[in-house]
Amino acid sequence: MSDMVPARCRILVGIDGSECAQQALRWAAREARLRDAVLDVVHVAGEYLLGTGSSLSPAADWEQSAAAGNRILETFAEIARREGATVEARVEHGRPEHVLVRLSRGADLLVLGSSGHTPLLGMLLGSVAQHCTRHAHCPVVLVPLSVSLGVRVAV
Repeated sequence: MSDMVPARCRILVGIDGSECAQQALRWAAREARLRDAVLDVVHVAGEYLLGTGSSLSPAADWEQSAAAGNRILETFAEIARREGATVEARVEHGRPEHVLVRLSRGADLLVLGSSGHTPLLGMLLGSVAQHCTRHAHCPVVLVPLSVSLGVRVAV
């Protein structure tokens, strides 16, 4: 008989500072609490863009982008902790869709908002979400901005 303890389930959630990402984070935090899983909160800083509310604006430089990413990450990690989740949080650098697919190799579940910061506000599904649903190495959950009666989270 082995004395090895099974690894805890890992739920990876990608955040960009948008309201939709906040909904995804809340859903993922509740799921992590129910599964006694570790919630791996990741913000990908890249392409010198800053998330401000519901839009993106150019950052002056990489350091400004990374600093803004750290502020977003801390805010979102605190939300997840208040939901009762065990949180690991970090900023990664690169293209969000590529970083999240790479990180999905070590996750049991990837959770994203169905859309984030996009110049085409009418898009139903964001480009990062589209890419991740096609290429992730684990199941993907897409959480819409608002969940109402009859609307379900897609897995």
